[in-house]
Amino acid sequence: MKQVYLCTSLGLAFIAMLIGVQPALEEFLTFGGIQKDDMNDPERHDWIAAVALSPDNRHVYAAGYGRSGVIVFKRDPQSGKLTFIESQKNGVNQVDGLAGALRITVSPDGKHVYAAGYWDYALAVFRRDMVTGKLSFVESKKIEVSGPNDLGRVRCLALSPDGKHVYTANNNDSVVVLKRDALTGKLNFVESHKKGAGGLEGLSDAYSLILSPDGNQVYVTGAGDNTLTVFKRDADTGKLILVETVKNKSNSVEGLEGSTYITMSADGNYLYATGFRANAVVVFKRDTATGKLTWVEAQKNGIGAVTKLCGATALSVSPNGKRLYVASEIDNALAVFSRDGRTGKLVFKKAYRNGQDNVQGLFSPRFLTTSADSRHIYVSGKSNNLILFSTP
Repeated sequence: MKQVYLCTSLGLAFIAMLIGVQPALEEFLTFGGIQKDDMNDPERHDWIAAVALSPDNRHVYAAGYGRSGVIVFKRDPQSGKLTFIESQKNGVNQVDGLAGALRITVSPDGKHVYAAGYWDYALAVFRRDMVTGKLSFVESKKIEVSGPNDLGRVRCLALSPDGKHVYTANNNDSVVVLKRDALTGKLNFVESHKKGAGGLEGLSDAYSLILSPDGNQVYVTGAGDNTLTVFKRDADTGKLILVETVKNKSNSVEGLEGSTYITMSADGNYLYATGFRANAVVVFKRDTATGKLTWVEAQKNGIGAVTKLCGATALSVSPNGKRLYVASEIDNALAVFSRDGRTGKLVFKKAYRNGQDNVQGLFSPRFLTTSADSRHIYVSGKSNNLILFSTP
């Protein structure tokens, strides 16, 4: 009888344990806290417009729009928490081209950091110390405001996977191609593509730009046209050839009103875009041979279980392909979707909103990125801080 009683007690305890941990299993993210640029100096807080992780995931680089600088953090790979290392400021120690730092990226080889100075019509180039993460200024690439080499005000920049070229989406309805010197990091103009030239009709208010994982195509959103423009890329020269323009309300496409940010699954099979004015996330299947897109579905705010997508902006697919995260500027929220790797389709799971679920500082989020191990999500916006979320 004692043995039976013991087994029964253990069984009940086991069931109670399962019941006790069930709520935790249902959580998709845990708020990890506000990551400030320097905990000891509140005056150094900035409006962080974008963040980028180094390829080794050891450092995080932030574009500080408000104070026109680049902020460098050391990253704890276990907790995801950040420690301030240094900041590079426009006009200090000959640093130039960072006025209104809006976007930032790290070269695939980890040797250089590129930041877009929106008000400087420029790209600032830094050499990166692979051990300490610290930066040394190389050059400011400024191209005349008008003429064939017009860089415009850069809204987004991306490097090709092979590290040979830099591509920018600009406020003058254009895409600019630059060649990168892998040794020095310096840039040289290759070509530009503008709306109205060569049959281009979808680059009005060019907002976001990405390359496919294989480097064969470049995708650009046109927020003013509600479009996605697809280019074929020449891997040797970096030059682009128009493939197609995907338009909202054409060929069954919907949800692209105010098309802003785009991202792609790691396998390159699916592209995801946010429609800011549609309060939606749109899913496209990508033809890996041609780069062309086929509309799959749109997840819209208020339809079914989907909520907190008002003003959908930045988004990111976790590297493991299991989740899609969407920042909502108007709702001050981060929405979580599960993702079907075979179909690309999404299922809404939960939204984390400022002031709920212990979340703080999530005000007007406009950018987010996910660590390579899919364990941490970094969100930035007008809150002057980086917000950390962790997966269970």
